[in-house]
This record gives sequence, structure tokens and C-alpha cells, in this order.
Amino acid sequence: MTDDMLIAIGERNGKVVFTFPHATNEFICDAENARQIAEQIARSSYRAHYGRDWTEQRSAITEQLRTRLQARALIVVRTLMEQGKKPEYIARHLVDVILTEIA
Repeated sequence: MTDDMLIAIGERNGKVVFTFPHATNEFICDAENARQIAEQIARSSYRAHYGRDWTEQRSAITEQLRTRLQARALIVVRTLMEQGKKPEYIARHLVDVILTEIA
């Protein structure tokens, strides 16, 4: 027997709200559904706490990182070009610098 249960997860008055279709003592799900529920809980808790979607904050962080990496990349490329390094070397070194910054 399978008991499919649709759970609604949202936020109201600064709280995360779980709505079950009927009274339940236990909730069991597979790993993929658990992951999806956890992601929705995280999104809802962020909205409940900060009053905005988490992607808005992520966009600001991404733009700050892009600006910082662009400045760093420009310095690296100019320096290596002045040293007469080949494009392949510059590209490899630039990728290393970027991976170091984002890791």
C-alpha cells in the first residue's frame, strides 16, 4: 500500500508553515523527495527570516564576485602579456587564479 502525501511548505508571519493533508504521526519518503523538501524548507525559511527570496542575495554576491574576479583577471593578463607569456600559459594561469578565488 502506498500513501501518497502532498505537503505544502511556505511561510506566514515570519514562520515556516508545513501543511499536511491529514493528521499524521510519521512521514517517510525516499532520498530524492527528502532533498526536494529540504530545499523548499531552506527557501521558505530564508524568505520568512529576511523577507526576500534567497536568489536576490545570491545575485548580489555573484555580481560582487564577478567584479573582483574581473579586476584580478585584468591584472594577471596584463602582467603575463608584459612578460611575453604565450596565450596558452596565460589562459591556464588565469583559470587557476579564478578557481583559487571561488574554491
